[in-house]
Amino acid sequence: MELADFSKAPDTTAADVADAARELGLRIGARERDELATLVSAARSAAPAARVAAAHAVRREHPFAFSLGAREPLISGVIDLVATEADGSRLVLDYKSDRVGAEVDLDELVQRDYAVQRLLYALAVLREGATEVEIVHWFLERQQWASARYGAGERLVLEEQLAERIAAARERRFAPQPGAPPRPVSDVSRPCRSVLVERTRDAARAFVAGPPWRRRPSAGQSARAGIARAGAARLKIPANTAPKVLVADLIDGPF
Repeated sequence: MELADFSKAPDTTAADVADAARELGLRIGARERDELATLVSAARSAAPAARVAAAHAVRREHPFAFSLGAREPLISGVIDLVATEADGSRLVLDYKSDRVGAEVDLDELVQRDYAVQRLLYALAVLREGATEVEIVHWFLERQQWASARYGAGERLVLEEQLAERIAAARERRFAPQPGAPPRPVSDVSRPCRSVLVERTRDAARAFVAGPPWRRRPSAGQSARAGIARAGAARLKIPANTAPKVLVADLIDGPF
């Protein structure tokens, strides 16, 4: 989806999917090809696709990096798609392939599971100079989406929300374990050097213990990791910057 050209005809065939899979070095069965072709064709006919097709500029797999202050952690990530619309506002698309039941309220789901991601994307785009940004989480299986708009005037409020998340993450991360000796004050107060931000809640599970199939990245995850590394290089982020706070630390509650 990140590479889909929404300005072209909406029909996507199984042969198109097979060609794309070969370019990525992937093998998929006939049934999966048909399902993907149907999904992509439907997506190309949807309202978000029309907005992207009419946009003045489109950036795919857009890397970002920012910090809230000189002694604050670096936050970096990759956004699926950022479009500049006719009025100068930005449209951010984040594709979700999750199979979500029809009874699930998508606005509530995004607020519960993707609030941090929405916050980071909004700040990343507003800090680039946008006057307004709309963050759209697009659930492809249901062909529905949940969105939220933010203006430049809300940037300080959003930064305060992120600062509170980071502070809470630091407290949890440096809290002494039961029975363990307390950490030296110098360790607790040492500023975090970076925050590694993955694009989705599911991707964050790669950093915590989980079943083997979760620990092994898929071809798509590996490709996205490569793109993230390339983006970091473009943004001149030091390759040896060690992440101290993970997106998992910024999310309240269990995965």
